[in-house]
Parts: sequence; structure tokens; C-alpha cells
Amino acid sequence: MIPATMAVAAVGTGRSGRAEQARRARFSRLVALILDSIFVGILSGIATAIFGVTQLSTATSSGGAFSYWTTQAGIPVIWASAIWLVYYTVCEAMFSATPGKALNGLRVVSIDGRPLGLRGIVVRNLLRIIDVLPGMYLLGGIAVMVTSHSQRLGDMGARTTVVFRQDEIEPRTTRSSTRRARRILLALLVALLAFSAGFDYFQRPVLVIQGAVNQHQLVDQTVAAFSLGTPTRTLGTVTYPITVRTATENCAGSIALDWAGFFGWTVTGSRMDCRPDSSP
Repeated sequence: MIPATMAVAAVGTGRSGRAEQARRARFSRLVALILDSIFVGILSGIATAIFGVTQLSTATSSGGAFSYWTTQAGIPVIWASAIWLVYYTVCEAMFSATPGKALNGLRVVSIDGRPLGLRGIVVRNLLRIIDVLPGMYLLGGIAVMVTSHSQRLGDMGARTTVVFRQDEIEPRTTRSSTRRARRILLALLVALLAFSAGFDYFQRPVLVIQGAVNQHQLVDQTVAAFSLGTPTRTLGTVTYPITVRTATENCAGSIALDWAGFFGWTVTGSRMDCRPDSSP
């Protein structure tokens, strides 16, 4: 008689068995994607709050009779994309699952029983750039629904799929970090947290001032250039000497900001003395 554990292993390691396991995990995989998208959005929001600069955009009615202004704080697209890809790659490389997958009892596994290597995880996640097209993972979602092993393009390139944790028969088909790797990750996270906190307190005021300049809050005209002098600091406040040049004026004055803790820095006062530009 074949023991039950051997029978389960036989089903789990076969290609047809793995395909069935992947199909069972499709809905939970969708839920995991939604959760991970929320988590990535939170991380991107934190990064924007610390490193983002407010930009001003103008929209004009078709008749040209009026215009309105909108503002948006953001970080460069390349950095937002890096947060997105690093989140998935690091989590799956160390734990074979993102937080969203872990909460739904899912694991990334190889489909052929071979060890799941770091290269496969990197390939799997770099191809998200294609899977996400034309938006909301439409291409990747269609691929998951029509392929035998429920694979998006990244899975095909890496020869992986996603199954429930209880279907993970052979440990080598997933990834699990060592204690040393987890300590290194924790140290890197603490260092990143400390750097972000320091930047937010000491350098964020410069970006807030840049946003105020972009929104024409210091002078009514479009600013061609501005420069800041050495700031005067007290606990929770900072004041910068500032010079501003527009197309027709040269301005000099100061701008003060207050620290509001979790809400960051806000401009609390400014003084500008503007004179016509006398340069030829």
C-alpha cells in the first residue's frame, strides 16, 4: 500500500498536479494582487510625502475663456517603478511570497520541481512591466486564465506559478531566506528608515519651497531661477533667505517653515521685496 503522504507528493510534483494546484489558487492570487497593490501604494505615498515635489499644471477651456490650476505631488516615474519592482522581487526572493500572497496562503513555486533560483525571481518580476499592460495587469491576467499552469508572462519566463502553501510539497521548489539574510534585510530597512527620517527633517524644507515656487506662492510670475541661503534653525522651525529671478523682476526675502510632525513641513510665512530687472 502507498502511504498517503507519498500519494500527495506524487500528485503535487507531477506537471498535471501542479497545473491543478495553480488553477485552484487563481482567485486567491487575484486577492493577493489587490492587497499587494495597496501595500505598494502606501509605500509610494510615503516616498512621495518625503521626497516628492508639488508640481502645477494648467488646463484651459475649449473656448480659452478661463483656466484652472491643479497641483500634484510626485516622485520621478523611475523611482516609483523601482519601489514597485523591488517590493515584489525582495519579498519573493526571501520568502517566496509577498505580504499579499502570504496573507492568502500562497507561494511562488517552480513548475518542474527544480530549485527556484534568484535569477528566476528577478526575471519573473521584471516582466511585470509587460504583464501590467495596457493597465491593471490585463495582459498578465489573460495569460493566467488561458495557460495550463496559470502563468502570466513573468511566470513563463521564469518557469514558475503560484499555489497554496499546503500544496508546496518539495521545499526546494520555493525560496526561504537564511537567518543571516533576514538580519541583513532588517538592518537595511532600519538604515533606510533612519535616512528617510533625517532627510524629511533636514532636507524636506527645500523640496517644500520648490513646490511653493512651482505653485507661484512666493511671486505671481513664473520663476526662472531661485536660490536659498544658509538657513536659521530652531527646534521645529527653519527660515531660509531666498532670492528669486523672474522674467522681469529680481526678488529677495525670506521664507519660514514649521514642522508639523507626521504632517511634515508647511510654509508659515514669507517676505519678498521685488524690483524690476535692470539687466540688458
